[in-house]
Amino acid sequence: MADTIQNKLSEAVNAVEQSYYRLILLVGESGSGKTKAIRSFADQAKVEIINLNLALSETLLGLTKRQREIQLPILLDDLITDRHSPLIFDNIELLFDVTLQNDPLRVLQRLSRNHLIIATWNGTFFDGKLNYAAPGHNEFREYDASNIYIIAMN
Repeated sequence: MADTIQNKLSEAVNAVEQSYYRLILLVGESGSGKTKAIRSFADQAKVEIINLNLALSETLLGLTKRQREIQLPILLDDLITDRHSPLIFDNIELLFDVTLQNDPLRVLQRLSRNHLIIATWNGTFFDGKLNYAAPGHNEFREYDASNIYIIAMN
């Protein structure tokens, strides 16, 4: 399966290269092998994996709620400045924190205008719908996935 995911990731990189949003989501539930797959891909491509939770949490911790909302886009821009594509994001759960008052998918899409981004997405993809968390959970998100390049781990 790892070889198949690697092939799909390589194909996806080529497929989105000229797209408006150069974003690839590797979607699967916790424990499905997303991190292992992107580690292998990152090793092959000789690029670093950015742990978004770790990269953002220290800075956001010292800010007020309102400052976090305002600073998130700036912090993300600073994080990717001077980095070359593809950028690989793992552990993106912090983007779903409801106190940040942002739309995680739109945040990733905005960043993918200038960089090819591969991100793990802890959720499901079924019947054209991309989900994060379970319905009723305060971080639940559901998106129409028709214009998103998705590689499902299932």
